[in-house]
Amino acid sequence: IGSPALPELIAHLSHHDPFVRGEAAMALGWMGPTASDAVPSLMAILTAPPKAGLNQTPLPVGLKADPSAETASPEENARAYAAQALGRIGPDAASALPALAQALHDPHAAVCAAAQLALKQIRGQVSPT
Repeated sequence: IGSPALPELIAHLSHHDPFVRGEAAMALGWMGPTASDAVPSLMAILTAPPKAGLNQTPLPVGLKADPSAETASPEENARAYAAQALGRIGPDAASALPALAQALHDPHAAVCAAAQLALKQIRGQVSPT
């Protein structure tokens, strides 16, 4: 969608719905270094404390949760997508290195994995794409 969408996507990073924030972060990540203006907003998503009551998606009546399956909430997905986007932005996201280092200790495995890869991408150890 390109540069013309950048301001609107950055605005959606502060949307009340974590699904919208996550999708905006994902789109910004695909823009790569062009999305460097989004770094502060992506860092805000990555470091935001979990919101009470939003970590569990209710199951339809009659379905039981599989305790062996890790399910991600929209908040967790938004954090993982924010980390991925920072990595894809690459060296222009160097100001996010401390936030990504902190995300290595996130309780959600996908956030940790995304942060680990993003750190390598920003440091130039692997390609951002």
